[in-house]
Amino acid sequence: MVICPKCQTSLGTINTTATSCDTCGFRPNVSGVIPLFAPNYKLKFEDHSRYSIQNLITHADNHFWMISRRRVITDTVTSFLDEGKSFLEVGSGPGDISKELQNRGLTVTVSDIQIDSLNHAVNHNIGTVVQFDLYHPIYRDHFDAVGAFDVIEHLEDDLTAVKHLLDIVKPGGFVFVTVPAHKWLWNNRDRLENHKRRYSRLGLRKLFEDVGASVINVDYIFFMILPLLLARTIIDLFRRKESFTPKDHENSMNINLTINQLLLKLTMIELSIFRRWSPPVGGTLILTARKHN
Repeated sequence: MVICPKCQTSLGTINTTATSCDTCGFRPNVSGVIPLFAPNYKLKFEDHSRYSIQNLITHADNHFWMISRRRVITDTVTSFLDEGKSFLEVGSGPGDISKELQNRGLTVTVSDIQIDSLNHAVNHNIGTVVQFDLYHPIYRDHFDAVGAFDVIEHLEDDLTAVKHLLDIVKPGGFVFVTVPAHKWLWNNRDRLENHKRRYSRLGLRKLFEDVGASVINVDYIFFMILPLLLARTIIDLFRRKESFTPKDHENSMNINLTINQLLLKLTMIELSIFRRWSPPVGGTLILTARKHN
């Protein structure tokens, strides 16, 4: 069901663009076709700037990391969900994952706290689009599955965020999450993206178990490029940065074309080798959990 983000009362409708709360009077603003359930988000959320979102959109279909990440996530999600099942992506970024899941037959809703991502989704016909704050969700027991990919590391209160992800899905529904792995890989990119933390495998599992989720898998990805990630961390010890410009965001995804193709081949080889089990270590963690019936 759809619930009021202010008082948590059921709104009694799934038409988020034409609803209001009978209890507290809340009614979402609308930007074009996008209902805004957190219209004042700019006052409190600054992690992803317009520059960083545009950078992700620009590189979604050509950067090895974006391509490999999308492949792992969409393969994982569709291994648990049949065609026609409902899926919500929280923090959609460039929308490439939602677009691929939509192409694979899922009924997709795209959400983000930032309007730039959602405008991109609208312009490219990616799912149903809605804006809300995960700290004040507007869904309860609503979707067959929810995904938050490289999202919760941006949030100070990740425990509350994870609890709300679980609340959003129906009993028996799935939650899929990716996060950056290993505190010892902390680097300038984490500072650029305003990450609050990187996660251990056990720590991520415990985070979900603490809110009552049944954790199915916590797997590593990006094993093949781990030496490069470690080298970046070591180099960044000597070139540490605390402030960043739009040019820094642009440069963060720029990569030599030959090297990009080589790394894409390496990560695809990794996917074929570790199709049925997790690598022993990697730069990213992907978790699959389930809500109890």
